[in-house]
Amino acid sequence: MPQIVELLARFSYPAIFGLLLACGVGAPLSEEVILLGAGALVAKGLCQPIETIAVAYAGVLAGDLLLFTLARRIGGRALGHPRLRKVCPPARREVLAARFAKWGALAIFAARFVAGLRACTFFGAGLLGVPRRRFALADALAAAIWVPAVILLAKQVTPFLHGPVLGVLRTGALAAAGGAVVYLLARRLAARLGAIVAARRDLGDAER
Repeated sequence: MPQIVELLARFSYPAIFGLLLACGVGAPLSEEVILLGAGALVAKGLCQPIETIAVAYAGVLAGDLLLFTLARRIGGRALGHPRLRKVCPPARREVLAARFAKWGALAIFAARFVAGLRACTFFGAGLLGVPRRRFALADALAAAIWVPAVILLAKQVTPFLHGPVLGVLRTGALAAAGGAVVYLLARRLAARLGAIVAARRDLGDAER
């Protein structure tokens, strides 16, 4: 995140718009990180709140509409491209088709708030022929809630992320990472011990 904040600080509003646009069409970036970085700039007085929210909102919508339009234009040809197939694999398309049939635009609205479903849902909406106006309206309403909420949250939290508070967060992150490593090692050790015990048991049964 420090690199994102530095980039945003250097190029300000154009960077916010450009990164969110690229994020929307599949660049290996996190929309949440970019919005949080924009909020951090607002907290530091480097950007104005209203302008930042407006630019970020435009960037999010532009990226979403571009992804939707890309899927709609290339249609079935997208399914033959390995990289595009990963965005919306066949099994997930079937699930999306069922969701669109049941929930309609509400499925698009809800996907905005779930990072793992967002790109696939928007891409799938284009592939499955969801009307452009319906998609744009649902996405615009969801983004009108999501974008200001994340930026303003970052604006409020950023001043506290220093000194002791930052130290506690870093300690907690390190503890969580250490616990995960210990857990994985313990699982692997238990699996190996189990395999050894099973092998010895099979050997004993064979000798009998």
